[in-house]
Amino acid sequence: MHNLLTGSDLLIIMLSGFFMILFAGAYTLLYGLGKITKKSKYIKISYIFAIAQFTAALMMITPDFLDPFWKYIIMFSACAYLFIPQGMWWVVHTSHTYWERQENNKDV
Repeated sequence: MHNLLTGSDLLIIMLSGFFMILFAGAYTLLYGLGKITKKSKYIKISYIFAIAQFTAALMMITPDFLDPFWKYIIMFSACAYLFIPQGMWWVVHTSHTYWERQENNKDV
């Protein structure tokens, strides 16, 4: 049986969700900035935000007021988002490299 949602529970879930999104955005921004500028310090700092994002997700699922379905969705998204910036960088870099090669071959 689930407990009733109190005001403090609502505050915890709202703040945790807000910080999860905020930290995920900071992670992506700094990871991309580090790749574009080729400065590893930005990438290292981005991983701090990735850990913070995951921690915020854990704070959302730890209390007992969410159904297991929602807890699984939150954890799946938090785990997936740890790899999304690297995956998207690979996709963008690969596609741009491919199209640059295609354009260079047209000039020949």
